[in-house]
Amino acid sequence: ALFLLLILTMTVPSQLGSVALYILMGKLGWNGELQAVIVPGLVTAFGVFFMRQFIVDAIPDELIDAARVDGASSFRTYISVVLPALRPALGVLGLLTFVATWNDFAWPLITLGGSEHPTVQVALSNLASGQFVVYSKVLAGAVLATIPLLIVFVVAGMQINAGGNKGENVVNQMMPQDFYGTQMEILESGELRRRALERVRSLHPELKEIDVEIRVTQTKGSSILNVAAVGAEAK
Repeated sequence: ALFLLLILTMTVPSQLGSVALYILMGKLGWNGELQAVIVPGLVTAFGVFFMRQFIVDAIPDELIDAARVDGASSFRTYISVVLPALRPALGVLGLLTFVATWNDFAWPLITLGGSEHPTVQVALSNLASGQFVVYSKVLAGAVLATIPLLIVFVVAGMQINAGGNKGENVVNQMMPQDFYGTQMEILESGELRRRALERVRSLHPELKEIDVEIRVTQTKGSSILNVAAVGAEAK
């Protein structure tokens, strides 16, 4: 219910909260300061929704269980297993957030007003709204305003590519391709257990009520996945 309520907030136009946000910034003494523009955009409903959906699809439960079996704490699991796999999503979210905040015009104009620290969009608007417009300055300002976007795009692209490779390496280390001497691909949560049951039934048709136990052991700096049949009864 809380997650659904969070998603519903995305349907509310941000302009409706400008008055309340301006009052809040005034109570904090931030009106006219850059933190009034930066802080409200750090956490958004879209960011929470985007990261939650990515985590559900990209990080299977088996990966977390394998780290716990290896003795990793929750913090170590997050730093060494989860965070590397999240780098592509973090790069995309950071890029989208930066572009949206950088190009925002209405809220910086309201909260900064006649501040000595206007954002680029407000400064360009001031250059283009005078009685005598010097278009060379306006165009030069537009070019300068584009350069940070290009830099962030390149950096975020590097994080996306590096994060994809890193996440693949983490999965290969925690979930190796060793299953009764046969290479297998771990697709999603629950797929490993299903394949293990099928393999055990094919090797031991005389057994019934088969259950499997999945364990991960550490050898020579890498994690090896072992699958064993337990609780089996002979016919």
